[in-house]
Amino acid sequence: MIDEEDNDDIISMNLDGEWIHETEKHILQKEAEFVKPMPNETIKINVIYLNKNKVVERIEKFIQTLSVPGFISKSVIMKIIQSRQTSLYNPRLFYELESILVYNIDISSEPQIISKFIKNNSPSLYNYLSALDFMAIDEGITIKPTPSFLKTLNSMYVILQGQE
Repeated sequence: MIDEEDNDDIISMNLDGEWIHETEKHILQKEAEFVKPMPNETIKINVIYLNKNKVVERIEKFIQTLSVPGFISKSVIMKIIQSRQTSLYNPRLFYELESILVYNIDISSEPQIISKFIKNNSPSLYNYLSALDFMAIDEGITIKPTPSFLKTLNSMYVILQGQE
């Protein structure tokens, strides 16, 4: 039960609008957390299998947990590739690495930049897709920090082409 003194405080707070300012402050803090770039703990992996004529046969998707946030090691990439080089359906079919692409959104957390990114329909202004040469990867691939609400868009594409 609310006593008379508490009731007076509630009425006072409602009348002076302090609760509105407190609510706005709380919302702004949550928005800042929402858009603040954070290290990526996982990345979506898409393995695309092409036949010898470069036609897509199938796509395998999974989430890879990163042992070091924001970094996928070359050994993990090699395991992903090696474990998928032989076909389960045709023992004579072997898949070779065609290419690796990484899509990493690393925009600034400034609200005006994020707003422009969301409103703009021109992908050429925001080039977040990188083609990588596997042999040129030294230790691994760095995935730059991403605003929390965009993290699920970060992806790595491993393209394998079938050889008989």
